Amino acid sequence: MGENLWVHFVASMSVVLNGYALAIIVGVPLGMAMAFLPIIDCLFGPLIMILRPVPPPAWIPLAILWFGIGLSGKVFVVFIAAVVPCLLNAYLGVKETPQKMLDTARMLGAGRWTVFREVVIPSALPILLTGMRIALGNAWATPVAAELVVSTAGFGFLIISGYRNFEVSVMAAAMFPIALIGATMNIGFLMLEKYLVQR
Repeated sequence: MGENLWVHFVASMSVVLNGYALAIIVGVPLGMAMAFLPIIDCLFGPLIMILRPVPPPAWIPLAILWFGIGLSGKVFVVFIAAVVPCLLNAYLGVKETPQKMLDTARMLGAGRWTVFREVVIPSALPILLTGMRIALGNAWATPVAAELVVSTAGFGFLIISGYRNFEVSVMAAAMFPIALIGATMNIGFLMLEKYLVQR
């Protein structure tokens, strides 16, 4: 049983880490660019507002059609779930940078890139990290939903397999590590957030 759990753990984590990393790579820079550059906001803002209310599980059928039942489809769903909080919190963090700090930096002769690097990013960091933590929680919950629908491995697959075979012990063996890993990731990210903000 231990070996089987490890296989399902690796399957689920590979989906989560790939989708979450992609969400950070795309969402954080795009959110900050939208807040800092009005033309980027005009280009992407309306699209994001349209797509934002759509729950991540609603993308599962489309992901299957576009990418099949392999890794790519589940990574796409995780990306959709995680990119929104990354993007929105990055946007909010930049927008809430105190105007006095920006004006002071400019008065001292700092250019736009220097202001962004030395003033905006440090000011936005707490809100940005909060968004990344929320995104991590979304990323961990989403592949389980995808695996419940269609998969050959992962904790969601293990749960649905136990359900179909009336094996409560198998379902419990999958649900317990889901809760434990999710709580561990949240606590670990809170500690990282506290360390980075207090530096």
